[in-house]
Amino acid sequence: MIFDQGFGDLFIIRTAGQVSAEASFGSIEFAVLKLKSKLIIVLGHTECCAVAAAVKKPENPPVHIVVLINAIKPAVANISHDGGPCT
Repeated sequence: MIFDQGFGDLFIIRTAGQVSAEASFGSIEFAVLKLKSKLIIVLGHTECCAVAAAVKKPENPPVHIVVLINAIKPAVANISHDGGPCT
């Protein structure tokens, strides 16, 4: 609804915490080279629970969530935080 597009008109790649991996980059290349996408938009949001997890540093998180937390930690180290609703 945001972009006034119908079902199948958008090629969407979602990642938690805005963490992109090789598969995400490959998906973007696929959209541009094979599907002829002319516009790439990166959207984020506030109160991201993946970022909150990196701030909180939970004990023994699931193995794959550790990958997200480790990718976000450098950005967290550069900011102060108020805890947010996901802590």
